[in-house]
Amino acid sequence: MRVWHPRYARDLQRLHLAQRLIAHRARTQVISDWTGLSVVQVRSLYRQFGKELDEGGAARLRGPGPSSLPQLLSSKRWRTGFIGLCYVLEAMPHMPIQNPKRELHTLTRGERLCRAFEIYSTLMPGRSMNFHQALLLYTAVAMGQEVHAVKCETCGAVIVRDVLGIGRWNCGHCYRADTTEMRFATHGDVRKGHGRPQCTE
Repeated sequence: MRVWHPRYARDLQRLHLAQRLIAHRARTQVISDWTGLSVVQVRSLYRQFGKELDEGGAARLRGPGPSSLPQLLSSKRWRTGFIGLCYVLEAMPHMPIQNPKRELHTLTRGERLCRAFEIYSTLMPGRSMNFHQALLLYTAVAMGQEVHAVKCETCGAVIVRDVLGIGRWNCGHCYRADTTEMRFATHGDVRKGHGRPQCTE
């Protein structure tokens, strides 16, 4: 029997992406959306490849995924890093999208998204988002309705910003540096007497 190579290669690509998403403890529907596999096929793969994950101590994520963007944006650490990697690895679409399932979920983009998350998790062990939090932020930036990616006003790093946000926005590193500098400046003025009210009599 003759095997049609492009189709065979694409089926392998689906399976490999599904395995990577399973390793990141992605929910069944998320894996189905990104790979094109049916829910039944994904559950079968979970039975084959997910057993080792369950034995590792961390439970598989179930139920609806996270949906609160303000919670993610409240952390300056989570506003930076991951989305920048998505742009570097070309996982992010060039234009805002309207329908994620039709415009965002491709095998190649899914592989790049996994790669960005894997690098991000390696660079920030123990302090990074889980995959579903990262996916929520990624999808929101790709749609551009609530948040979008901009450059840090100090160093130029990519950060996530509310589309209605005002004022100066910096990455977490520059924010900490500015805060420390202001603290030292304030303490210095107080020691010199500049921060105290002066008697005019």
